[in-house]
Amino acid sequence: MPVALAECQHPPEIDGAQHNLTASPPFPDATVASYHCLTGYRDSGTSRTFTCNQEAWIGGNLQCQEILCDFINPPQNGKIINSPTYKINTIIEFECRPGYTLSGHDSRRCAIDGWTRSTPSCDVVMCDEFEGVANGQKFQEAPDGIFNDYGSQITVTCDENFLLSGEKDVTSFVDLLQRI
Repeated sequence: MPVALAECQHPPEIDGAQHNLTASPPFPDATVASYHCLTGYRDSGTSRTFTCNQEAWIGGNLQCQEILCDFINPPQNGKIINSPTYKINTIIEFECRPGYTLSGHDSRRCAIDGWTRSTPSCDVVMCDEFEGVANGQKFQEAPDGIFNDYGSQITVTCDENFLLSGEKDVTSFVDLLQRI
């Protein structure tokens, strides 16, 4: 009486992994399926191979865990303008609040070994000193202790017997310089 050989169907599915078998099932007894983790996944376990043994795949215990980059805070006075997933090849993009300029790269990419580049900074835009006002006075507030930065407020008053032409309060040197 002939003996039927045991065969296996598809090898196990492992999330984030791929095996080396290219033929279609059934696979003969003693077939070995070797696995590797896909790009963006890190392997754990002690065996990357499964062997067909009497209609069952045995032996392997590979697990592939998705690699994620660490959370990144936006730069001070800036923000993240997209919705990164923190997965491999994710791009994170930055921009600064009005009155600040980006110093460094405007994006970073999540790579297998972590984020590329460093997080940029947002530097305050500085304006030229506001010159004196003919027949008048100027007063500049600096609640943050920095004079002549974007958003600084200046108030102009006229000397006695003179009338102001224009706005008395200007809250941005950039706006003021554009009006002169």
